[in-house]
Order: sequence, then structure tokens, then C-alpha cells
Amino acid sequence: MNPIVRSALVLATGTVLAVGCAPARPDLPPNILGQAELAILTSSDDGYGWDIELLDISGNVIDRLDANLPEAVSLTPQGDGVFLVSDGSDILRVTPDGNSERFNQEPMPSVVYRMNITDDDEVTIAEEYDVTKLDEEGNLLEHTVVPGNEFCWMDAAPGTVSGGGDALLDVFGPTLATWNEDDDSFDIVAANFGEGASVLGRDNLGNYFAGNTWDSELTRVSPSGQSARLSSLADLGLDIYGISAIEPAGASDVLVLYAGESGSGIVRVDTAGNAQPLVEGPGKIWLDMVTY
Repeated sequence: MNPIVRSALVLATGTVLAVGCAPARPDLPPNILGQAELAILTSSDDGYGWDIELLDISGNVIDRLDANLPEAVSLTPQGDGVFLVSDGSDILRVTPDGNSERFNQEPMPSVVYRMNITDDDEVTIAEEYDVTKLDEEGNLLEHTVVPGNEFCWMDAAPGTVSGGGDALLDVFGPTLATWNEDDDSFDIVAANFGEGASVLGRDNLGNYFAGNTWDSELTRVSPSGQSARLSSLADLGLDIYGISAIEPAGASDVLVLYAGESGSGIVRVDTAGNAQPLVEGPGKIWLDMVTY
């Protein structure tokens, strides 16, 4: 088995699951136009590690950070060309030259899955039965342990436009909740929607979208907690078997990164579930995606 695929499977099966603009690049070749819009966590060219690739919205490669990370789960942009990457145990800070170092100043208390960086540059991390918040230098700010293992957090996203703490997705139910750091509690927004959802995203109107890394089903959850199953992305005729990332694209659209039998790709989805294929990566293994 390809070592990259084996690595991804080990991470996924070890648990219940599983924007400013970049500056113009006048030095780019004439056949690559536009600004960087997307960052992709992708397999290294030699198939034995993970790099970060910057793409424009048409899928043209803008740049590549040759980080060659042995393990990777998710990434998020920290600004100035710097990205944070979870490797399952720690968070790595990857600079534009591809160098990496541990970001969290102390060992993480649990399995590190996905992250959300807040407007004030704090980092909220979903860690199964734990939730942790670090400051922009990786110092511990808050940590909450779920009482009685009631929830199993897989992903984090911004709170709703009307306020509230960071949003968290629990694979059990699934359940969408906001984290109240003041009293270490969780306020449920919606429960028992979809099936085994482990990936969370949000559009700019406050609607949440949840997907499963082992299924093509997508669910929309409104800020008031109303949920609706959207047409399966598999209905597009693409060989989709899982959703890897959901990122905002305009006011009410999101970009959905999918995994398929022949590689990875990106589609644009609106709140009604209408989907439009944007980028295909035949033979590519794209673990995560962010817009910035």
C-alpha cells in the first residue's frame, strides 16, 4: 500500500471517525494567472510525506511549501505565509520556506484533529474529549475536558455571525455546539443530523455545513439549528467517497474538498445544495484545504 494512504488510514481508523488575499506574484510564468486562493495539504512528490500547495481558484499551482511532514491531519493559515498543521499529536508551524517546528509550547492533552483560528488569532483545537485554545504563540489559554465523554469533537469553526463561542462538531449524533469558555460548557445548536459527520465548515452568512470523511453526504445547519440534507455530491457523477474539508466561498457558498477513487477534487456548493465542480486532482491525495 502507498505509505501516504497507509498513514491516512492509520490516523482515521484510530478514532471514532475517522481571508485576506495573497499578494500578486509578478514572477509567475505567463500560463499561471491570478492570486493564491487555496492552500492544500497534499502528499509529497516522493509519496513519503506531506507538503502544502498553494492554488488559485482555477487549480493553477502558485507555490509549494516543501515541508515533507511525516504525518499530517489538518492545516489552517496563521498569516504571512505561515500555516499550522496538526500531525495528530502536536501542531506544527510551517514557514514559507517549508521549515517546521512545534507550535504548542506544552504537550497537547489529547489527539489533535482540526483547528480554527479566531479573529483575535487564537487557535481552538478539537481533540476528541478535550478542547484546547492556544494564543498566537502557542501558549495555553483554555482547556476543557468533556464530562463523561459526552461529546467527541472532530472539528472547529467560527461561531455564528450573531455571536457565541467557537463552534465544534461532535461525531456522536452528530452534534453541533458552541463552546462557552467561561464555564467550560457547550451549548447545543443542532443534534442528530447526518451520520458520522466529522468535517465542519461555515459560509459567511452563518450557515454550517457538515460532512463525513467516509461518505459523500453533506448537511446544512442554519444558525438557528435547522438542519437539511443536501443532495449527495456523488449525484454529480464524480467518484466521491468522502469529504475532507469545507471552506467559505462568498456569502452563501462553500468549497468542498472531496476524496475519490481516482484522486481528489473541489466543488462549489450553495445553500440549496447545488454543486459545481471546480478543480480536479487526478491521482492526488489532498487531506485538507483552507481558503485565505
